[in-house]
Amino acid sequence: MGTSPKGVTYNTDGTGAPLLNGPTEFGPVHPDCTLFTTAPVRVCEPYDLLFCVRGSTTGRMNWADRRYALGRGVAAIRGPSVLETRYVRYALEAGLPSLLARAGGGTFPNLTQGDIASFEIPWPDSRRKIGAVLAAYDELIENNLDRIRIVEEMAAALYREWFVDYRFPGHEGVAVVESPLGAIPNGWTVGPVAAHVRRLGAGRTRKPDEVAPLGRVLIVDQSRSDELHFHDDEPAVLASVRSPVATFGDHTCRMRLVVEPFSVGPNVVVFVSSDERPTSYVFRILQGLVETREYKRHWSELSAKELPWADPRLCEMYAAATDPMTAMAWHLRHQNSKLRAVRDLLLPRLVSGDLDVSNLDINMESFTT
Repeated sequence: MGTSPKGVTYNTDGTGAPLLNGPTEFGPVHPDCTLFTTAPVRVCEPYDLLFCVRGSTTGRMNWADRRYALGRGVAAIRGPSVLETRYVRYALEAGLPSLLARAGGGTFPNLTQGDIASFEIPWPDSRRKIGAVLAAYDELIENNLDRIRIVEEMAAALYREWFVDYRFPGHEGVAVVESPLGAIPNGWTVGPVAAHVRRLGAGRTRKPDEVAPLGRVLIVDQSRSDELHFHDDEPAVLASVRSPVATFGDHTCRMRLVVEPFSVGPNVVVFVSSDERPTSYVFRILQGLVETREYKRHWSELSAKELPWADPRLCEMYAAATDPMTAMAWHLRHQNSKLRAVRDLLLPRLVSGDLDVSNLDINMESFTT
């Protein structure tokens, strides 16, 4: 069980061990810490299972990819081997509702060390094979997440190159002119966000036919939900919208550029481009404002912010260059949705013993490091 170090040992310059206080630092697979401590009290080791034990996110899990200092909101769980630690995670997932019931239904749930240690899980002889089967699905999902991260970083880097550093194609022949916000390339304009972005608003569910005609849309999820409903020719599936967490006022939010019809709940704000500039360009602008916390909670404040807006033709060039990246990311997300669906169907049947893998010939050596 984690124990928070003294505050005087904290730093953000990377000195000491990365400090994991809770699921705020949890990523899709591994944590992403920005706070460090020079005097860790409790630590985990690589391949440990990280388990949130306090608050509304009790039960969330991540894998340790390095040594972390653990704050009191997190516990580390380790089996006799790497594969058995994997199996423990799957067994906990299968029995999570029963384990969470021990935390109580108060406003601040809390699992103790005793709650976790005394929680009974199946422990079959085939546990390492079960861990290997399910880990194979997780590794495919993780590989796709890495590919999604790479293409999204490429699109973001191109945006910074063209629209922040002004090194866009042909920039050498474009004069620089003065504006209320300083020097900008000739052909660019300065104006408020509201002149270029339309907010569809939150507060109610929006169905696919309301957003499908709009093409690409930018969504800001103000809740802590990790999923939206997407629709295609197949039955509706849940597609993960995990992305780096930013702050939308006093809310935790996630931003996503969506390229398919979808339905959203009342906690999701939908933005679209209201002029000839593509929403893929607008997405990067609003994402930058959110991540640097340059505005407060209300749309009225964001909508009035004056920004430089690029020439529409250059914005279209950016969309043409990055649309294939966005399409690839969505294809990989759909793959992951299907992989998760199969994994989640197999998990309870494998852990309960309904599916017997004891006679399967499985190479488990690749899962031991």
